Amino acid sequence: MGDHAGDMRVARTAGALSAAVATGPCDVEDLWAAGADVVLPTPLLDLAELEHHAEWLRSTSST
Repeated sequence: MGDHAGDMRVARTAGALSAAVATGPCDVEDLWAAGADVVLPTPLLDLAELEHHAEWLRSTSST
């Protein structure tokens, strides 16, 4: 989880899933371009939206 393109590159290099929140110095397009798996344009304030993203994370996690 991060708000900078560098955070996404580090996650990708480590082989980790990455989630970005566009509240820092990088915009949504920069975060996608850096390899984010998910980009949220704003912090999660809506419980339904949070559950949607939590379900995505569960579905992509290896067991």
